[in-house]
Amino acid sequence: MNASRAVRNGVFVALAAVLAVALLVALGLFGRDRDSKRFETYLEESAQGLSQGATVRFRGVPVGKVESLSFAWSKYRVPKTDEGMRQGRYTRVVFTVRREFLPDDGDDLAALSRFVSHGLRVFIRNQGITGLRYLDLDVAGPNAASRDLPVSWKPENFYIPAAPSLGKTFQSLLESVGAQLSGVDFRASLDHVAALVSNADAAVGAVRLAFEEQAPAFEQTMVSLRNASDALESLAERLRDDPGLLLRAPDDE
Repeated sequence: MNASRAVRNGVFVALAAVLAVALLVALGLFGRDRDSKRFETYLEESAQGLSQGATVRFRGVPVGKVESLSFAWSKYRVPKTDEGMRQGRYTRVVFTVRREFLPDDGDDLAALSRFVSHGLRVFIRNQGITGLRYLDLDVAGPNAASRDLPVSWKPENFYIPAAPSLGKTFQSLLESVGAQLSGVDFRASLDHVAALVSNADAAVGAVRLAFEEQAPAFEQTMVSLRNASDALESLAERLRDDPGLLLRAPDDE
């Protein structure tokens, strides 16, 4: 009888302990959700240096922390296409921001959406030379939306797009230039330039030859122009001295 009572007491104590732990966890989660709001963003570049617990800042002011990092395909169903697989490889970053730093405690989704439409983006910053990184919320340029990653699912949390880092932007620029240069036939282009230079040389030679051939006639024309100029100047001087010269016949002189 005593043994049976001891077993019942033991089970009761174990169940009470489990319920207490569950209650503490629930209260902790409830308190965390009440004091902060969850967001998520996606990266199509290396997340090295960014880890759970990393600081989230707004224009340099600490406002929250990174909660988790995973891949999009571990959370969302993506199309079985090349584009779907590309989106599935996004790094999914879930982070929290304390409600005291949000407009209307973060409950006004329209206000948050306006912030995003006006360029609010998530930037990945380096923390000095330590190799660690953090998230920084700030306003990007006027063309921020054109650089947003395409998303084919409905995010579980409020979504703030991430701005590509400087390294990613430079890499994309190099890839774009490389793709354009890959379609250029350099040999044909060089041949075309050589032909243009050759034609230009021929044109210059033809002009030089024509000038040399016409040089005597050109020189004679210049002599005639000089003589005509001298005659006009002499006539002008005579008219200044005797304006009536124009009214007299040549025989009167």
